[in-house]
Amino acid sequence: EKVGGKMEHNGDEPDEDERPPLPKKEKLTSENPLPQKTGQSGIKIHKAPPKCADFLVSNLEDFYRPYPAFRQPLEVGSFSFDSHGKLLLDRSGLRHYAQPSKLGLDLKVGYSAYKTKLHQSPDLNNILTWISHHWQCFLPKLRGQRSIDGLIADDVKPDSTPSLASNQSPIDIKFHLRPDNLLTDFICWRGLMTKLLCTPYNKSEPWKLAAVLHHGTIYLRELDTAERNERELNMSSREKQMSYWGLKFEDYMTSKDSPSSTSSSTPQDKSGTINPLESFCTVVRTRLNSHSMVMCGEVDCYDHLSREKPPLNYIELKTNRFIYTDRNKASFKKNKLLKWWAQSFLVGVPKIICGFRDDEGIVNNLQPFR
Repeated sequence: EKVGGKMEHNGDEPDEDERPPLPKKEKLTSENPLPQKTGQSGIKIHKAPPKCADFLVSNLEDFYRPYPAFRQPLEVGSFSFDSHGKLLLDRSGLRHYAQPSKLGLDLKVGYSAYKTKLHQSPDLNNILTWISHHWQCFLPKLRGQRSIDGLIADDVKPDSTPSLASNQSPIDIKFHLRPDNLLTDFICWRGLMTKLLCTPYNKSEPWKLAAVLHHGTIYLRELDTAERNERELNMSSREKQMSYWGLKFEDYMTSKDSPSSTSSSTPQDKSGTINPLESFCTVVRTRLNSHSMVMCGEVDCYDHLSREKPPLNYIELKTNRFIYTDRNKASFKKNKLLKWWAQSFLVGVPKIICGFRDDEGIVNNLQPFR
């Protein structure tokens, strides 16, 4: 999820026929024994690797079942990252949609000064930091405060405060009310759920995840795989440049300035490079059948002309090569649209705007998808 500092990979990706094959995974055989260490008695001890469970998707018909109930995601919070990648518990990183008056956008601009970084699977530290500052949201009822579902308890007044015993201070009450159980079944990054959702239809990208049960909540985290690390190390210069193209497209299509001071007729200076560390993330709560979920995901921008509330006014920005042949069209639907839909659907983003480019990275056409 973190490419060049971004929380999720929004860069352009090579088409299927341009992508190199994945390296073959080395199997553990007698020629590749388990690592050994010597115990106090001098006996060699085999150190077994952690057990991994397989997610079998060989038979696609196994997934042809009634559609499960999935509740409309509700935004319960957000956070940002500044130009140094520092976590900010505010909405300062959210940009608004500002379509240029003219197309012909050159996505190569600024690439020579761009500093790329290798992929890093995101940990849960930033999510846990946000939770530690907003744990009141997880309480079902707290004297009129909103629960994580956005509801206010109707049996108390919003301005009422907890009553203090003679030997209690406000700090004692605060920590006494802090929940050990967040009343949430799963907490994770949106990118991990996107991979799970697309796995039955995309078996070429292996993944690995860890699950930790703590006080009734399962925390999910994606782990690096040898295949992905090797691919990152062996990326061609073309692939690295195309990863930048997607980020530059976001720069062209968004603005930090207030919407009132930004006009599509007023050209903005986009000649510089971009800082991939700056970003904005939404925190949403949803429910899959009986399982409650809290997910965090990066948001590209919002539509300041929309009357909808977040996340229904958010927009996802993507780029893709012009579609010239039926094969291009089939690959686009299978590999790109499916992943884009899953990524947006999971956090309730209703609109995707794609910039179609040529092989030189020039965008001359925009197409919205809903």
